[in-house]
Amino acid sequence: MIDAASIMNSESSAGSTSTTGSSTTNSVVTKDDFFKLLIAQLKYQDPLNPQQGTEFTAQLAQFASLEKLSNLHDLLKAQSTSYNHLLGLQSVALIGKEVEASIVDKETSASTTVTGQVSSVQFKDNRLYLTVNDQQIPFEDVISIK
Repeated sequence: MIDAASIMNSESSAGSTSTTGSSTTNSVVTKDDFFKLLIAQLKYQDPLNPQQGTEFTAQLAQFASLEKLSNLHDLLKAQSTSYNHLLGLQSVALIGKEVEASIVDKETSASTTVTGQVSSVQFKDNRLYLTVNDQQIPFEDVISIK
């Protein structure tokens, strides 16, 4: 029987990209790659020694699991984006509120408490920051909101 690596190499180089003279292989297997592999296996199998039905069924089950995981990943990514938008909308209500935050200096491990009125809010690097006393404070460092 022909192994998967030789089939993928002999079919097409869809998973390879060329950048400035060097070649790199993409390690992500897509639905198209799976179907190409499946068709190639059926095309090149020995008619006197065909692939076992259990192997074929196992491959289909793996593909179904992969498809569901891919769909779940897409759903979680969309929910994360929606959550960030919702958090951004709700964070506007913090403007004008007095907050207390505990900030830890990464170099000295000293803790400083900052108290003041929130003048603005912003998202940066998928994190919410509050501007208090002209200082950017991560929302997760806030201890209390008054």
